[in-house]
Amino acid sequence: MMSDEELRARLVEAHRDDAPPSFAELTGRRRRRRRPLPLALVPLVALAALVILWRRPPTPTPAIADVHIELHDPLAFLLDPPGADVLDGVPRLGAHFDEGELP
Repeated sequence: MMSDEELRARLVEAHRDDAPPSFAELTGRRRRRRRPLPLALVPLVALAALVILWRRPPTPTPAIADVHIELHDPLAFLLDPPGADVLDGVPRLGAHFDEGELP
């Protein structure tokens, strides 16, 4: 079995390289400088891009398809129940019941 002191020593050894570098070490490094793009190349690159875009043939507009969808629902007959014409309007009470007319 391992003693507490031996465990502490192993933990310290395992995490020895976990410390971040110091700020002075990070800021003291020489940065690699990139050469700036010469200003004369910027208009040339823009001109080349415009020529490429101008010479590209226009894309034809896609044809619009005429789509007609018909649904044949096996339960569509339930949408027209028998006697639906009676349910179309609001009943009128007291109008010509003696003649046999339904409201």
